[in-house]
Amino acid sequence: FGFDVTPQIYAFVDPQLDWQRYDDSSRNSDGYRVTGGLGTNAPGLWQGEVYGGYQAEKNDVVGTYSSGVFGVRVGYAPTRMWDLKASLDETLGASSIAVGGATGVATRVTTALLSVGYNGLPQGWGASARFGYVKTDFINVDRNDNGWLAGAGVTYEVWRNLGLTLDYQYKSV
Repeated sequence: FGFDVTPQIYAFVDPQLDWQRYDDSSRNSDGYRVTGGLGTNAPGLWQGEVYGGYQAEKNDVVGTYSSGVFGVRVGYAPTRMWDLKASLDETLGASSIAVGGATGVATRVTTALLSVGYNGLPQGWGASARFGYVKTDFINVDRNDNGWLAGAGVTYEVWRNLGLTLDYQYKSV
């Protein structure tokens, strides 16, 4: 949900719900995240958002855990064909791997992502690539994972705001 504060600045609230169910019920989790912030999408080279909020996650094994969350997104479009985007985001979740002998361990995931998009292909086609760093802190467990990711995709726009995407992502932890 959002509204214009001025012609150049908008405010928004972004509520999210998640519900995850697995064959192993100890990995089940559900929760919510509510963020709000300010952004700009004024005509020109730059656009961006800064936001903060609150997230809570419930897991049958570790119970309920919650925390404040934050993030920032910046975009730069030097031409109509190229766009560059960078983001930093923090979320809570439940680990899908066994940590310390238990599954469903609470995690805090910080993601830094850089992406580039190219729209100079034939009409309706676009390509993108992304690179990122992911840091996972396991809550109440002495473990931290650091990972890198790289990905690429091609999109064909079938109708306005509806496209078919072929995407590949590689992640190393």
